[in-house]
Amino acid sequence: MCAGEYLGAGAFGRVVSVSVNPSVEPGTLYSGVEAGKTYALKHMRAESWTSPLGEVSFSESESHLWALKEMCIAREAGKGGVGPMVFGTWFCRVPKEGEGEGETALHGFMLMEQLQLPLKKAFEDAEMEDLIVTPDAQRSVLGLHEKFADMGYAQLDNHHNNAGVDLSGRFRLLDFGVVETARSKKRKIDHLTKAVKRLKEALALTSYFRQSKKHKSENVALQTEQEVDQKKYKWGSMEYAVEKVVYPFPKNKKDESEKVVYPFPKNKKDESDENLIREDGEVEDASPQALTDPSAVSERRNGSLFLEDIQPHIAKAYQFHKRNGVSPPEIKALLEKDKTTRKGDTEPVCLSSPPERPKIETQFLTECHPGLVENSELGGGAFGKVVSVSVDPAGGGDNHGNSLWSGLEMGKRYALKEMGAGKWASDSHQSVLTEMCVAEDAGKFGIGPKVYGSWFCQVTTQGKFTIRKVYGFILMEELQMPLRKALRDAREKNLIVTPDAQKSALGLHEKFFESGYVQSDNHFGNAGVDMEGRLKLLDFGIVKSSTEVYRKTDVVEVVVERLVEILNATPYFSDGKHKSENFALEAERAIQIETYEWGTMIPLTEKVVYPFPEAGEIFRLRGAVNTQLESSQKGREVTGKARDVNNVLYE
Repeated sequence: MCAGEYLGAGAFGRVVSVSVNPSVEPGTLYSGVEAGKTYALKHMRAESWTSPLGEVSFSESESHLWALKEMCIAREAGKGGVGPMVFGTWFCRVPKEGEGEGETALHGFMLMEQLQLPLKKAFEDAEMEDLIVTPDAQRSVLGLHEKFADMGYAQLDNHHNNAGVDLSGRFRLLDFGVVETARSKKRKIDHLTKAVKRLKEALALTSYFRQSKKHKSENVALQTEQEVDQKKYKWGSMEYAVEKVVYPFPKNKKDESEKVVYPFPKNKKDESDENLIREDGEVEDASPQALTDPSAVSERRNGSLFLEDIQPHIAKAYQFHKRNGVSPPEIKALLEKDKTTRKGDTEPVCLSSPPERPKIETQFLTECHPGLVENSELGGGAFGKVVSVSVDPAGGGDNHGNSLWSGLEMGKRYALKEMGAGKWASDSHQSVLTEMCVAEDAGKFGIGPKVYGSWFCQVTTQGKFTIRKVYGFILMEELQMPLRKALRDAREKNLIVTPDAQKSALGLHEKFFESGYVQSDNHFGNAGVDMEGRLKLLDFGIVKSSTEVYRKTDVVEVVVERLVEILNATPYFSDGKHKSENFALEAERAIQIETYEWGTMIPLTEKVVYPFPEAGEIFRLRGAVNTQLESSQKGREVTGKARDVNNVLYE
């Protein structure tokens, strides 16, 4: 096979576009491929490894089994018409780079058909270009989950980045790394309900379903939700639509009753007034409808390139997608053109032109952090590793750091992130440079860990060949744990994720947005708890400008949705208990009806919200407080405003 462009990458591996190499025999690894066509090759880690923050780790046998399961399910999904067709799966053992003699690593590979775009992109286009997500297209989305469930599986990570459109225009599921069995009818319905909810939210953003009530009869997601609630839904009724060609979506042709009438007075111009003429000779349409109508906006966008159209997918939401007509060099050139033609300085400096960082050269990687000694590894991943370090007592303090870092205290531990940074002036180098800059900003704003220094190091190894490798380093405060682990402990140890803790988690994203940034990979593994108990964001490798966001609440909507699911899984909030303290549920409803008060969570980012209190202790204290209040009210009149018992217990 001949490797082409990257289609996506994440902590578990990467996906590249490949084609047949006619000069090499394929052997028995794959079959059924055609010369001249491109395919998606997924490369998975099957070795022992630990995630960068240490929240998960796998032995080689566990990683091998995980990859083996994904290969097996992907094959079944392809044969069943639920996922892309798989042409071959295999493992390959290679020597570990930079390790001792005899050290090897196992890798898994899966060759499959390449799709044209992710379903999320198709829905975003429907929103921005005023297209109609037809009833059959909606049924196809839900039918995929029905059909997959009837095969015995449920896709846990079932967002629209994990589904795509094949080259014929049919929908398919993607990424079968996080799948569970779905045998019982209740479990099948539960998974379908989640898919219905995501679909309903996507439809609500399109003008076709948002602006006109008369299209309710075409809103399959809304009808399905009502049927499920009323226990009238007929399982399997959507499966027939899976094989239908449902893409591209048709354009919304508005009738006269849907057109917006603007009651502005007519401008009585005198004879000397002239039309506003553009340089190309056409009359400029400055009417309110031209400025606000989605179809008009779409027309103005023709011929331009928007950054959101070519954003890569992250983590495990791989992009097995084909983009016709634009090569990687052309994409890069268009991006540069887009940057230079933007009106005004709308991007933070870190995203447009991050300042350079110090560069040093050494012969060994261990010499890349002078004045610091490594204590232990905190985690590792596809992009590098994080180690715990402290100041070398023999190093002479800050001066030994060659101005790479400053402000460290003897005896304290810090986190040092090491990243591969490609060559000088390469795309990888620029990406790491951006991450360094954003991390420093986040630390200054109290959003992320404080950064004490960042630099590059070129390691030159002399031998038969001279090998030069560039690494990037960020030295920051060490946190006590990832937020994902704290939330998992709440579920397993019956702890309470307090309202203030929930607000702090949302406030971080509000504050980051107001600072000019949006964390694209905003799961709870990319947030943590500092040593004092405050929440912080982590990992700024995939960040975009806040100017690229359609609505502010889009930034917190996904976080809220994930938080609601996690809280409902804890004993304290399960089965609808303690709704008055489930702030995430309140926020979810507020976002849906557009009453969410943006910015009100930001002050909570400075509050100590961890450790979470034990539920049993809270119940005991509540009883004591209530008894005390009752006895005091019997003897005297209570004056002033009573303090909220929950706040008393959480302070």
